[in-house]
Amino acid sequence: MELFNLGFVLAISLCLDLGIVNLAIIKSAVDKGFRPALNIGLGSTLGDLIYASMALYGITLLLNFTAVRWILWIFGTLVLLFFCFKTLSLSFTKPNITEGDQMSTGKESSGRYFLYGTGLALSSPTAIIWFMTVGGGLIAAQSVHSRSAIFYFLSGFGLASVIWSFGLAFVSYKGGRLMGRRFKQIFSLISAAIFLILAALIFIDGYKTLL
Repeated sequence: MELFNLGFVLAISLCLDLGIVNLAIIKSAVDKGFRPALNIGLGSTLGDLIYASMALYGITLLLNFTAVRWILWIFGTLVLLFFCFKTLSLSFTKPNITEGDQMSTGKESSGRYFLYGTGLALSSPTAIIWFMTVGGGLIAAQSVHSRSAIFYFLSGFGLASVIWSFGLAFVSYKGGRLMGRRFKQIFSLISAAIFLILAALIFIDGYKTLL
C-alpha cells in the first residue's frame, strides 16, 4: 500500500498544475459537455501512465539531453501558441451543440477525445517539466522492479488521475450550465491568456537554458 499511496500522491501533485490538460478538460466541459471532457481526462491518464512507467526505469532522464530538450522546447511553445489562437477564435464563435448533444457523443467522437487527451498529456510542457524536475527523480529513486510493486504504484497513480479528471469535468460542466454562454466566453479568454503566458514562460526558459 505504500507504493500505491506514493503513486496516488504524486499523480495529485501533477494534476494540481494548471497546464494544458486541465484547461482542455475545463473548456471541453463548458463548451461541449461532461463526456467529451471526461474522455480527454481519461486519455491524459494514459499519457501520464506512460511517463510514469518510463520514470520507473529512469527513461525520463533522457529528457535532460540537449537535443531532446530542443525538440520539446520548440514543439511545446508552438503547441501552446496554437491553443491560444484556437481558444481565442472559438470564444467568439457561437456553438452549434444542443443540450442533448452535450451528454451523448458517439463512439468515434469519444475515441477522438480520448486520443486528444493522451496527446495533450504527452506533449504538455508543464508535465514534461514535472517529470524532469520532480516526479521522474522521485519515481526512479524508488527502485521498483517487481511486477506487483509496479502494479500497485501505477494503480495509485492512475486512480488519482481518473478521480481528478472525473471531478474536474463534472464541476466544470455544471458550472458552465449554471453560468451560461457569457461565462464560457470569459473563461475562453482567460484560457487563451494562460496559454499565452505558459508559451512565453516555456520559450524564455528554453532560451535561457539552451541558447
